[in-house]
Amino acid sequence: MSCNVQVMLTIGRGQHGSTYGGNPVAARVAKAALEVLVEEQLVQNSDKLGKLLRQQLRGLQQDSERVTAVRTVLSYCLFAYVSR
Repeated sequence: MSCNVQVMLTIGRGQHGSTYGGNPVAARVAKAALEVLVEEQLVQNSDKLGKLLRQQLRGLQQDSERVTAVRTVLSYCLFAYVSR
């Protein structure tokens, strides 16, 4: 943020709803997001679906002359590249 000293001193600590400086709303949202990640096992599901995607893409590679390579980044297939 860019402003002069007068504007900067108008807003006191804890009066601005930014995501910085220990904002309690942002902290609660972050905590809730982490709870969802754990409760719904999103990381484990991502790993499972990533393996399935990789398997399906490699199947395409074997069945098609147009797909020459399938490469994944990281073991859980965060990104999948298909070259042709």
